[in-house]
This record gives sequence, C-alpha cells and structure tokens, in this order.
Amino acid sequence: MSSRDRLRARAWRRRPNRRPRYVVGVAVLVTAAVLLVRMGGRPLLPVRAAPDILLITLDTTRADHLGAYGDRRAQTPRLDQLARDGVLFERAIAAAPITLPAHASLLTGIYPFTHGVRNNGSFSLRPAVPTLTTVLHERGYVTAAFVS
Repeated sequence: MSSRDRLRARAWRRRPNRRPRYVVGVAVLVTAAVLLVRMGGRPLLPVRAAPDILLITLDTTRADHLGAYGDRRAQTPRLDQLARDGVLFERAIAAAPITLPAHASLLTGIYPFTHGVRNNGSFSLRPAVPTLTTVLHERGYVTAAFVS
C-alpha cells in the first residue's frame, strides 16, 4: 500500500460516518408521515371546548339562608346542586351595597367610583366601559340575561 493510499484510508477513518444520521433522519420523516396519514389530520392533543358559564345573582338574599352555604332548612335544591357541580364562592364581597352599582362592578371588574354607576336610579354604564358580556361575546360566547 502506498503512502498516498494510507493517507486516504486514515482520512476516511477520521471522517464521521454520515450514513447513520441520514438513515435516522429518513426514518423519523417516514414515521411522522405515517402518523399524520393514519390520524387523518386530527390534532395530536384533544381540542378543549370553551367552558359553559352560568352566572346567577340573587338580590337581597343572604348566603347563610341557602343550603349550599350550610342552612339545613333551606329549600334550594337546584342552587345547591349547581354549587356542588360548579364553583361556589365562599368569600365574595360586593363592591357596593346597592344592586345596580354592585352588578355594574361585577360585570366590569371596576369599582363604582370608576364606572360611574352610583345608585339604582338614573345611572347607566358608559358605552366605552367593557363588560363581561362583551368580552365573552368577542370570544364566541352567546350571552343572555334573564330577570324575574
């Protein structure tokens, strides 16, 4: 073997073998393609649906007179079931002691001195004040309110 052949052989041994990387890369691509075809374009992770939201407000009702809050004599089985299956706030404090300002704060997240609703009379929210309903509507929710 000539010295030139020995140098070539030595250089060949020092070069990293690129074939295994190539084979691994092709195997990964083929596996990914097979998975995509078998899944039919479905996402790998389940798509989470937006949660249903039900907001119930009761005017002039004391929490300690509801079954969900511990009153054993209360006749509120539907509210108690909703409280068991949903979220029950045990330390909720109203932003105002009057219905309209309290509800305006609940639906805007801001205090009465900021949103401007002061009593149950002639006050109303300014159109520029964002509310929970407008934010939910922008995110695809259908909103409604019922008063009885």
